Amino acid sequence: MIQNYMYDNQTGDHFLMGPHPNASHTHWWTQSEPLWITAEKQGIKTAMYLWDGCQVAFNGIEVTHCVEYHTVSEDQSKADDETRNYSQKILDDFADDKYGLVFLYHEMVDHIGHAFGPNSPNIREAIKGIDEILYDLYNSLAKRKLDKEVNVVIVSDHGMTQLDDFKPIVLEDRVDFNNIEVFLGGGSGAQITPKADKLDEVYKQLRRVKGIKVYKRDDIPKQFHYKHNSLVLPILVTVDIGYTLRAPRIEGVVYPANQPQKKPRGGNHGYDINDIDMRGIMYGFGPAFKKNFMAQPLEMVDHYNLFCHLLGINPIPNNGTDSKVREMLVSNIENDINVRFKRNPIEEEDEGDDKIDDKSNESEDKSTPEVTDNTTTEEPNGGEESDEYDSPEEQTPDVPQEGVKLLIILVDGFRWDYVSRDKSLKGFRRIATNGVSAEYVKPIFPANSYPNWYSIVTGLYGESHGMIQNYMYDQTRDDVFAMAPHPNASHNHWWNQTEPLWVTAEKNGIKSAVYLWDGCQVRIGGIKPYVCHKYKALYDSDDANNETRIYIKNILDDFSNDKYRLALLYYEFVDHTGMSWPLNILCHAYGPRSRKTRKAIRDVDRMIDELYDSIEDRKIDNDVNVVIVSDHGMIGKEGSQVIHMKDILDFNDIELFLGEGSVSQILPEEGKEEE
Repeated sequence: MIQNYMYDNQTGDHFLMGPHPNASHTHWWTQSEPLWITAEKQGIKTAMYLWDGCQVAFNGIEVTHCVEYHTVSEDQSKADDETRNYSQKILDDFADDKYGLVFLYHEMVDHIGHAFGPNSPNIREAIKGIDEILYDLYNSLAKRKLDKEVNVVIVSDHGMTQLDDFKPIVLEDRVDFNNIEVFLGGGSGAQITPKADKLDEVYKQLRRVKGIKVYKRDDIPKQFHYKHNSLVLPILVTVDIGYTLRAPRIEGVVYPANQPQKKPRGGNHGYDINDIDMRGIMYGFGPAFKKNFMAQPLEMVDHYNLFCHLLGINPIPNNGTDSKVREMLVSNIENDINVRFKRNPIEEEDEGDDKIDDKSNESEDKSTPEVTDNTTTEEPNGGEESDEYDSPEEQTPDVPQEGVKLLIILVDGFRWDYVSRDKSLKGFRRIATNGVSAEYVKPIFPANSYPNWYSIVTGLYGESHGMIQNYMYDQTRDDVFAMAPHPNASHNHWWNQTEPLWVTAEKNGIKSAVYLWDGCQVRIGGIKPYVCHKYKALYDSDDANNETRIYIKNILDDFSNDKYRLALLYYEFVDHTGMSWPLNILCHAYGPRSRKTRKAIRDVDRMIDELYDSIEDRKIDNDVNVVIVSDHGMIGKEGSQVIHMKDILDFNDIELFLGEGSVSQILPEEGKEEE
């Protein structure tokens, strides 16, 4: 949903703002899933009033109640009365437990802002109107004794700037519209599709126009987060503050074009998002919110995570910063929601038996770790029941997996300079010479295994994917996460805040095989990889290397037979030998510059070299891409000082202490946090 006016090259369809019927065409809305659909899928009935999009079904799911958008009344008192009546009806429905989530759209402030501008007496009346509605809403919540049950969030979509002194840009005086196939917009910006072979000519003409900035699609600034959507046209025009863009009314070329030329507007928006006039608002009150608290500046994408916290639902992957909204909330809100919220999740048809046969993966020859299809080597939840709303979905159809394959190898603890320090390494240099490499890769915080493993396969930071440390504590479930092979590492709730690559691949028809990469044993949204061999700790280098070679052979065999298209393989021994302080699972402490670590590096390099040869020998080098990554580096303990926490803290004041070495988390006893 990249603009108020859009053109879809694939369908030849134009998006024009509601209530135009084109605004209800499903394909405009379904590139992502809005909050109301996520809520409905997780058992929260939703009502929407005048919020465009509620009339569209998403994969067959509709909002429980939708009052479709209609053009706002020119009479402010009528528009305000409509909003006031809807707000009181919403409270009636909340009192009757009819809905758990409601959206209400109020347009009059924007309508008056366009007509008269943000500095006009008219806008003051419009602001006063919505303020009185909110005042009545606040009082009504208290009178109905709903103030301890209902959270209210008020947001705006943008600001508004006064156009009184803005200079008009008359484009037909500067640009030949005979060379333009589609022109969308005006005022503060536009998108353009030139006719065939006219892109450079139109672009050059626009570049000479004062008061605008012009970008070819590939040159649109990264900070716009805009250019990679398929609906973006070949040329984007942004207008500088102080100017307003006018285009000729040419039917079939310029949109919107079926309206008569209006008198100059008093105000407009859509200008530079960093301009102070474009800023919006966010207010929130209710039992979940702190009182008299000023939050840091937000972005529009941050609201979504706030709403998910307030509803107690799992968000889908998003671009918001979770920490910005968490600070607004009282500390016990999510636990309180989990206790009080009544849910009736949408049931999905069970496509088959969800149980895993523990014996189905046991190989007769224990030295050869064969893996059977669509199974894991142990119960997927480590004995824990699946999360309540984690219903099974259909697995990838059993069809040949033809096409280019991808093998991702994660070498734990492989420092960025290990290759450059050892001139004898051939495998890594062979790949770098015949492919690509990064100068280095910066880990996410903290620079530990599980957070970075999950970032590699989700593209998210820890605060968004939820795998924030190697050791974690969930206060709502009183559950402690300990690294595999501890059974707690297989509890679903640790993993399902987002969707890893292998699940996304399976949902898109690409079968995947995962070897020793922890998390593959967990069903996410009812889906697991086609092949999963759970993580297990190996403490002998020969055992680790032999097993890795067997797995690589299995993967290449399966690639040759089109059994799956994605494989992920985890190798741990470089990390084991690189550790420079004693661990419970190790007999020795070596460090990143030790002979033991050099041997481990050379072992994995030799396997990489053999992998390269095997791909060529099988003649699948034109069909297989290989990516080798690590999760973090390693530092030696030389010169490091030991901090003994028992000499600093009174552990009688601490309920839980997680982690050691480079970072830890602490849960103090109640009332002892400041101390």
